[in-house]
Amino acid sequence: KEKKFYMDANRFAKILKPHHYIIDLKANSIELTEEGIKKGENFFKIPNLYDSNNIVLLHCIKNALKAHFIMNKNKDYLVYKNNVLIIDQFTGRTLEGRQFSDGLHQALEAKEGCIIKEETEIAATITYQNFFRIYKKI
Repeated sequence: KEKKFYMDANRFAKILKPHHYIIDLKANSIELTEEGIKKGENFFKIPNLYDSNNIVLLHCIKNALKAHFIMNKNKDYLVYKNNVLIIDQFTGRTLEGRQFSDGLHQALEAKEGCIIKEETEIAATITYQNFFRIYKKI
C-alpha cells in the first residue's frame, strides 16, 4: 500500500507549481500552501489531507515534495543501475548499502522511476564508547 502512496505522491508532486509549496532551505523542509493543500485534496479525492486517516499518505507527499524540490540529483544522490545511491557530502563518494531515512529514499526511487524498495529499520544503536567497552582487545 505504501508503494502505491509513494507513486501517487510522486505524480502529485510533478503537477505542482511554486505557489503550491514553501521551501525552507535552512530547515531543509517543504510545506504545502493553502492552495497546495486544496490541490492535494482534489488530486487524491479526499475532504481533508490532514485527517488522521491520511497520515501515511501525507508523509509520502512530504517526502515526494522534498525529493522533487530540495534533493538534487548528482549532488545529493545519483542513480546507478536502477538504484538510488547517496552521495557523501564531504567525500563525493557514494555510500553503498545506505538509504536516506524516513521514506525519503523511497520517494527518490519513485521520482527516478526505480523499483521502490522497503524502508530499512534501525534495530539498535550503540555509541562508539559503549561499543569498544564490549571488547577487551581489538
